[in-house]
This record gives sequence, structure tokens and C-alpha cells, in this order.
Amino acid sequence: YLFWSINGGNKKGLYKLDLADISNGVKHEVLPDIISEDPHLGAFTVDHTNSGLLVVNNTKNTVVFVSLDRNEISNLRDNATVQPMFEGATSLVTANKIFYWTRDSTLYSEEEDPSKTHYFYHSTWPLEDDGPFVSIAVELPSAQPVPVPVNPPIGVQAIMGPELAKISWQVPHLLGHQGKGAWQNWSYQVEVIEESTGQSFSCGHTNTTSYTAYHLRPGTSYLIRCYACTTGGLCPPSSEFRGKTLRAGDLPDIVWSTAEGLLKSDVTGESVKTLVHHSNLKDQQGDYHYVDITWYRDKLYMVTNTTHVHWYNLTTHMSGQLRDVDSVGSIAVDWIGRKLYWSNDKQQLASGEEDPMFQITRCNLNGSQQEPLPILEYVKELVIDSVHAFLYWSSGHGVECARLNGMQRRVYYPKEIFSGKQVMGLTLDMDRQAVYWIVRSYEGSKLYQAPTAEMIPTGQKVEPIMVSNLQYKNIEGTFRTALSCRGTV
Repeated sequence: YLFWSINGGNKKGLYKLDLADISNGVKHEVLPDIISEDPHLGAFTVDHTNSGLLVVNNTKNTVVFVSLDRNEISNLRDNATVQPMFEGATSLVTANKIFYWTRDSTLYSEEEDPSKTHYFYHSTWPLEDDGPFVSIAVELPSAQPVPVPVNPPIGVQAIMGPELAKISWQVPHLLGHQGKGAWQNWSYQVEVIEESTGQSFSCGHTNTTSYTAYHLRPGTSYLIRCYACTTGGLCPPSSEFRGKTLRAGDLPDIVWSTAEGLLKSDVTGESVKTLVHHSNLKDQQGDYHYVDITWYRDKLYMVTNTTHVHWYNLTTHMSGQLRDVDSVGSIAVDWIGRKLYWSNDKQQLASGEEDPMFQITRCNLNGSQQEPLPILEYVKELVIDSVHAFLYWSSGHGVECARLNGMQRRVYYPKEIFSGKQVMGLTLDMDRQAVYWIVRSYEGSKLYQAPTAEMIPTGQKVEPIMVSNLQYKNIEGTFRTALSCRGTV
């Protein structure tokens, strides 16, 4: 915080302003908080240990303690002084529980009586400079102590490869009395523990909120903890993250689209390779990019922002475009039936209805034998469970599912079009037989979970549960559990 006191005018009192609300050179509309409206408060200093201010009260000729939350105000020198001389002080400091202050051209200090019941004051500090003094400062660690973290780091997580773990976390929560601009430049210590042996690997210190631990054993379970620290001390350990390194051998890949083109890497983001350079993403209409990706064996299917479907073979590196398949918004593969499912972005008129609708269509992997499904719905994302023959989709406002032939529709998350809520992602966890999606609103982003369709008896209503409030309120994209180009999810 920035603190100041005002002794004149109609705004007398003691004020504070959160440093996070100040932009240098930019006008801000944030109003400061008033700590005390007492018009007789003067010079003050910060009491870091007790989270408050030590302030001169000119009327009572004493020093009072004022807590930052305004819940406590106490007189520190009430009836304990002999000839107090605080009135009119222009600056104040404290060292070893003794006050020093200035007034005009005089520097004052206090001396504690041996009985520890009274303080005596004098002004006999011999100084070559006759003043007047502007301020006084003390050079002691207690005057600007090194912060000691009280809360542990939060959100510890890791992406595991066969022999490494990429670990990340968020800074600790601030204490209740701290402002958003409070100092948070902690150092961090990461600890990796092998579960089976209890062997601990201290990974040293880092000044960032991420760390990569190397030389781990493939197929081994680990516990990961993180500590915030300074030269002043160490905080309690964070919550444990449990993870298992991948087995050595044929590992899954991640494929994604960026401004640089179509890229591939391992699951930890290492070994990045360019599959299709952005200079090759051009056609007669100009530049394009990929907005959705699915795969079957070694073949990728990508939807462009021009609503076409391109394919790329990871083995032969050949590529092309599916003919007669256009106006595509999202795409998914039924790997058992060897079918492509895609949402049609071209508005169509449903039979007997006047309102324009959208539709889900399926076809062979080469684009032939197109078959519209009886699902007239605007679809942003498609996900397929081939084993149990279910199709899941998100409309941006709701989540539904049906059999692969479009029958037996079920509502997972009802549409609330005018509620301000949006469904931003959809994915399946085949191991735990669960469906996940994110709902974003003005209140933030929330992660929901529900059982997959085969786990819910026919006719029973789907009852999703809210798993967690996500930290970042501006989540925008889709999300997946994993993407493998070699058949491993």
C-alpha cells in the first residue's frame, strides 16, 4: 500500500491506496481507503511486524497504533511518558522499540527508564547540520524486513514424460490484510519424491513459477511439492501432486495449429517439429489456418477457417483436401466404424420449419457416402466414444449426446441462451468414463463432470457436478484430455 495523512482541509485523516491500482502516467478512478478520520494525526511509520501504522496524535501528544484493517487503535505511550514531545513531529521512525522523530530543526529520541514503566525524552543529538529536517530514516532490517511467505504455492501440477516432469504452480494466496500490489517475488524450492522408495530429489531453487525435473525413471510414480521461500524463511509445503512418468517406448504426440503452421511435439512440449509450414497454408482465396483437428491411425483431418477439410499423412507426409466436404465447423472420427462426423456450418431449412438450422453429417474417411443425421443443431465441438457408440456435442450454450445414428438424444447441460453462460470446451475421459466441459460466465469459469452415457440408465436425468472453479476467468478455447497420433490416448 501507499500511505499518507492529511492534516488540513475537509479530507483530514489517514489514507491507504493499493499499489496494484496505480498506473504511472495513467489517470485512474480508484478511490483510496480511509484508515482513520481523526484530524489530529500527523507523522507515522509502518509497523511491518504487526501489520499496522505507528502514528503521532498531535492533540494527545502521543503515538498510537492503527491496524491496517482499522479494527484496532491503541495508545502506545498513554500515561507512560515524562514530558512527552511528540506534538508537531514531521517524521517518525522506530528502532528496537524506541521512537526517533524530527520537529523543525530538532531531532528527538526517547530513552526507556530502567524500571521499564516510563520513557524520558531529550533533544540533545549533536548534529553538524542545523536543519530543518525533512524526514528521518533508520537503517535496520526491521525497518524494511525481508518478507517471509506464510501461505504455500497453489495449483501445483506437472506434465510427465518418460524421464522428466514439467512442473508449474501459482504464487501463494495473499494474506487478508495485504493489497493486490503486495510483494510476491518469491523464490521457490521444488521437491520430487519417488513414491515406492520415499527417495527425495530436491531440485534446487527457481525464481519463476515453473521447473523441469530431469533424470526421472520411466513408468514410476512421483509426489511433487513446492515451497515459497526468501532469505527470511520457508513456507509450509504445497499440496502434493501425484503423477506417473510414461513408459519408455512408443509415446503419444501432441499436434496443434499456430500462426507458424501445423506443429507436433511430445506430450511435454519437447521435440517440436513443423508438419505444415504457414507459407503452405494458402489457396485461391488467400491465407487460412486450422481451427479443429482429429485423427485416424497416421492420418490427420484438419478443418480450416474457410470451412474445408484437409488431411495430412504422418508417415508419407502427403497431404490433400477432402472433395465435396465443405461448410464444416467441427469434426470427429469414429475409429471403429471408420466414419468422419462433422457439423455443417451452412444454414439449411429443416423440412416443415421456417427457421434456419444446422446439421451433423457423417461420411467415409475419404468424404464419400455422406449421410445427414437427424440432429438439427448448431455444433461448436464434436467428441465420439466409438467403443460405446455415442456422439457428444456442444452448441456453445449446452451439451448433448446421442447414438452414432443420431437417435436416443440426451441433454447433459441444458441451453441457457440468455443467461450469459457459454460452454467453452468438451472432452471425454475414457478411463474414468466421464464427460467434462467448461462453462464461462461473468462469475468466472467452472469445470463440470458427468458420467458417460452408457453409465446412465435410459430415461434417467443426467446430473452433472461442478468439479472446480477455474482460476482464470478468461478461458476461451477448447480442451482435450490427450491427443495421440499413434493410437494411444
